[in-house]
Amino acid sequence: MKSECVVLLATLVVSVPDSTGQQQLCRVFLDPGSESNFVSEDCVQRLGLKRKKTCVTVSGIGGVAGEPAKGQVNLTLLSLKGQFTINLNALVYRRLTGNLMPRQKCKSDWPHLAGLDLSDPGYFKPSAIDILLGATAAGQIMLPGIVRGPPNSPVAQLTKFGWMLSGAVEMHSPFDPTHSMSSSAQVSSSHVMCRVDEECLQDSIERFWKLEELEPAQCNLSSEDQRCEDHFASTHQRSPDGTYTVELPFKNSDLVLGNSRDAAVKRFLRVENRLVANPSVQAQYVKAMQDSIALNFLELVPANELSKPASASYYLPHREVVKESSSSTKVRIVYDASAKSASGNSLNDLQIGRASCRERV
Repeated sequence: MKSECVVLLATLVVSVPDSTGQQQLCRVFLDPGSESNFVSEDCVQRLGLKRKKTCVTVSGIGGVAGEPAKGQVNLTLLSLKGQFTINLNALVYRRLTGNLMPRQKCKSDWPHLAGLDLSDPGYFKPSAIDILLGATAAGQIMLPGIVRGPPNSPVAQLTKFGWMLSGAVEMHSPFDPTHSMSSSAQVSSSHVMCRVDEECLQDSIERFWKLEELEPAQCNLSSEDQRCEDHFASTHQRSPDGTYTVELPFKNSDLVLGNSRDAAVKRFLRVENRLVANPSVQAQYVKAMQDSIALNFLELVPANELSKPASASYYLPHREVVKESSSSTKVRIVYDASAKSASGNSLNDLQIGRASCRERV
């Protein structure tokens, strides 16, 4: 009885970290005829990967263009057979290929493959492809080592992910004329070329320039607002270290400050009691203060200014704000310039207010 042969395409099984750091197995198809790497939409969703927008379309045999890519992601592929790791960018598509094996099951008992540590032990089973590796990645994973068997048997190629099989192979089932290559068999090609989607790129450029050309919002400034603008323009200066300084914009009014030290000391003692009860927050609070001093945001009051009258000085209360969800600074120091002095006025009360001119978006 005559046997039929089909083409076994090269597949690998690799480990890929998902967004939580957990390793997940993915099936890879190696396609040296592809200019890029690809990953299926289902795989991206399963791994929880973040994608970036891209303006790329793919064309295959005959230069027929397909749909544009649904984005681009970064992937890390880890070998299950050693310490090899490869990082790559991959274009996202809804589907990469059909199941690579036909309906008939191919043979899996090849004597010349005995003892080989196959990357994809289930090579003979129909299965969806998660990732397609193109020519660049193919060159990085190949190793010396080829094992050939008799005609109509797979060729084994050694890679950094284990042994990979490909070639024309004999079907396990008897020949069936209804699936003959000469009659109506389906032929697949995964050869692809990538090109920039000019329409998508042009649209992105136009949106960029529209953002760049936004005119500043116009504000109708009051006389006090204009005075504040003028004060900034006339008093700000740039220090040698690159920082800017500006004088506080005090109002021309009869408002005066009263004694602010007593209230500030009381609030400080309350803050201190809270911090003593929470050593971890206290340590971060002290460090934040030390950092502010090191950066010249704070400095000791000169001795000759300690005797200034209450109307010419202001003690600024401060407190801790804890944000456990912050990945950088969990404890911040907040200064309260709205705290009232004995006269009923705060430091903020003596300054010119500034209306916001930011356009609402």
